Amino acid sequence: MDDLVLKYIPELKTAVATGSVEAIPWDDITVDSLMTHLSGLATDTAMDLGVFPLSIWQDMGLPEIPEGTGPNCSGLPGTVPCTKQDLVDELKRREPIYLPYTTPSYSNVGFAVLGMVIDAAINETYINAIQNNIFDVVGMNSSSFNGFVASFPEDGFVPVGETTWNATLGVFESAGGMFSTTADLIAFADGILMNRFLSARRTREWMKPRSHTSSWGYSVGAPWEILRTDQITADGRIVDLYTKSGDLGLYHALLGLVPDYDISIVVFAAGAEVSSDTTAEIFSAMTESLIPAIDEAGKTEAVTLPAALVGTYTDKTTNSSLILSINSDNTLTIKKFTVRSFDVLHHSSLYSLDALSLGEGSLPEDTYVDARLYPTNLVGKTQDGVKQTSWRAVYDTSTAKEKSEEDAKLVFKDGSCQSWTQLDRAAYNYLSIGDFLFSYGSNGEVTDIRNAAFNVTLTKTC
Repeated sequence: MDDLVLKYIPELKTAVATGSVEAIPWDDITVDSLMTHLSGLATDTAMDLGVFPLSIWQDMGLPEIPEGTGPNCSGLPGTVPCTKQDLVDELKRREPIYLPYTTPSYSNVGFAVLGMVIDAAINETYINAIQNNIFDVVGMNSSSFNGFVASFPEDGFVPVGETTWNATLGVFESAGGMFSTTADLIAFADGILMNRFLSARRTREWMKPRSHTSSWGYSVGAPWEILRTDQITADGRIVDLYTKSGDLGLYHALLGLVPDYDISIVVFAAGAEVSSDTTAEIFSAMTESLIPAIDEAGKTEAVTLPAALVGTYTDKTTNSSLILSINSDNTLTIKKFTVRSFDVLHHSSLYSLDALSLGEGSLPEDTYVDARLYPTNLVGKTQDGVKQTSWRAVYDTSTAKEKSEEDAKLVFKDGSCQSWTQLDRAAYNYLSIGDFLFSYGSNGEVTDIRNAAFNVTLTKTC
């Protein structure tokens, strides 16, 4: 697991933006870092907004992409799937989020690269390896990466309006291209708990957190999404729930294992009326009912940021401005962010593929937004010797009341805090919309801030 990715995919050595502070450090990216969301690689390239070259992006302040120069593959409806070479080429233009092993950030790109590593390491396809070493071992006869199985018309469900149904994801198949059923995933979960795939020691080693997120009750394994709760037993004992969620189009799935109780749960939901929150809420309700009952039965049987960052930054040529301040939590916040006269700050939730469904001329404002900037450890100097640091923006559009209401539906503490999945969610033309590159003067103060996705550089004016 400590092998460098370059051992198996040496061509990635060229997938670097030469001389950039935000170049991908392939010499430090290991196979293990891909498995654990610790590689620092981008969240996605298949969901780049530039894949869909519509004028709405210009209406929202983003620059026009010259024809033939932007992203052009995805696998989503109306696009061609990305190949391995496509991904290698895209990573030459896509900046990382952090240096490897800094902090977890969800990365479908990491799992696409992992699939390529497995292909090279075993000299056969990742898909064949899954079939032979997992599906066949526990009888997962309704699961496939090669389209739906023959029994699907009897057991399957395609929601009205589902556009990603039976899409071929190309190189991203390893990140989320599997067809399956609840019965098959229960067989998979039971196989893990019964050590059908690995030795007992290897299974115990695997079922451990590798890092923590910004949520008190949410850690990350390889690639487990580990929920920690003290709310479901009579004595308030901490219980770790090992889960893996997945979402594509109108499909949402959650696989959960509770090793302390030797139980497994699978939740599927599909349709326009449900979301990833739905599967989490159902899983929470099930564990809140099951675990206390199992627990009771068992008992019966057993008896300062620097002020230099604060200020106003403007670019008069594009009529753009950014105002930064420090809040009561001593956090750097965005009080104003306009680009080409468009209010980016109060439309932050629109920078997603959801905007494609908006009617012409309809750009509703967020009623609430708490925008914060967090430093990464991407630090360096330009060829001219100018120090630069990379910061990431997190736009929170949920009020305290809304968070409290959502937390009340979830089994894990601070469950509404999922900023680790949003650090790099929105991108445009290979550039993260939430990436802010700070440049510093000789006195240590910030002189200007650049957001490459919007193609603006804002100079400090006061």
